[in-house]
Amino acid sequence: MKNKFITVGCDTYGYLNSIWSGETYSTGCLTRCYGNLDGIENGTCSGIGCCQVDIPHMMKNISIDVSEFPNSTKEYSGCSYSFIVKDGFYNFSLADLYNFPSEEVPLILDWSVGWENCTVSKACMNNSNCHDEDIDFGGYRCECKEGYTGNPYHPDGCKDIDECKTNNHTCISEEHCRNTDGHHECFCPDGQSGNGTKTGGCSKRDLITKVAI
Repeated sequence: MKNKFITVGCDTYGYLNSIWSGETYSTGCLTRCYGNLDGIENGTCSGIGCCQVDIPHMMKNISIDVSEFPNSTKEYSGCSYSFIVKDGFYNFSLADLYNFPSEEVPLILDWSVGWENCTVSKACMNNSNCHDEDIDFGGYRCECKEGYTGNPYHPDGCKDIDECKTNNHTCISEEHCRNTDGHHECFCPDGQSGNGTKTGGCSKRDLITKVAI
C-alpha cells in the first residue's frame, strides 16, 4: 500500500502478474498519446504519458511486463517503462518520454517467513515474540520483546538492554537505576523514601525520636 505501479510512455501498457496456487492474476494501466503531446502536463500521472495504479493487497510472486500497442504511433523518440516506486517519490516530467532518468528509485518491501504461522514457528529465537502476518496466506515475523534488542532470527536470540546505561530508564538518575533482565528498577538514595522514578521522586524520611519520660 506504500508503493505505486507506474507506466510511462505514449503507446504503452504495463501490468503486474501475480501467480498463486497455479492461477495468474494481473493488473496494470495504459497510456496512449496518439502522437499528440500537447495535453501532457509535468507533475501529473493521470493517464496521458504517465499512469499509475495501486498494487492490490496480497499479490505474491510478482512479475512486471511492459510493452507497446501494435501499430504504435511512434512519433516521438521515446521508450516504454514500467516500474514500482515508493508512493510520492516519482514526479513525472514530459522530458521523461524522451530521456528517462537512469537514477535508482526506492520502493517499500514488506515480508514474512514462509507460508506457516506462529503455531509452528521455528525462526523466532530467545526473548522474541512471533506475529502472524496474514490469516489467508500465512507467514509470520519475529521481533524482540520489549527490553531486548538484536536479531530475533539469530541463534543467540535477542539480548537484554541495559536501560540504565542507555539513558532509557525512568529513574531520577543513572546512579539510582538497577538493570534487570528485560527491565530495570529505580531506588532512592540512602535516607530517602519513594519509588525513585522521575515522576514519583524521593523525599527525606521523617526521623521520629522517642523520649522516655
